[in-house]
Amino acid sequence: MAVIFQVEDGTGLTDSNSYVSIADMKQYWDNMGYDYSALTTDEMVQVLLIKHTRIIEGTYGAKYPGSRNSSEQALGWPRTGAKYLDGYTIESSVVPLEVVAAVCESAYAGTSGTELQPVDSQENIESYSVTVDIITETTKYSTPTGSKRPEVTAVKDALVRLIRFAKYGGTGIMRI
Repeated sequence: MAVIFQVEDGTGLTDSNSYVSIADMKQYWDNMGYDYSALTTDEMVQVLLIKHTRIIEGTYGAKYPGSRNSSEQALGWPRTGAKYLDGYTIESSVVPLEVVAAVCESAYAGTSGTELQPVDSQENIESYSVTVDIITETTKYSTPTGSKRPEVTAVKDALVRLIRFAKYGGTGIMRI
């Protein structure tokens, strides 16, 4: 079965599943000195870009400024009323270069061994057994580790003009 690959072009497509074209990803990786020679087919690159667009959407999409242009569009961009943190308006017909860079950086991290979609797991803390006569009761105490995604600094760096990240103990600092 062939991969269905549709790059968002700024019109709010209902079937887009990537913010980045193959050519744009390769150019970005070339500019950054990243090696994509292991990605031997266009289909491999398409799958990578689809997956990492979803990761960026799932991790940061709720933090994007403004609102989607349409409830029918497949992805979070383009948006209306969106502004950069420094106040400049983002046109409602574009996918910001910061989002494109975030997808490219996420894709690179994913091909470099960082697991960006970990599976929920549980980590046992302790186990207690109590025996009374011939009956033994064992209780295991565990805590879920959850599926917190690792933070990729290069992705956050790419999005820093769009999204305010908490710093310094969870409190954002603003100069007035």
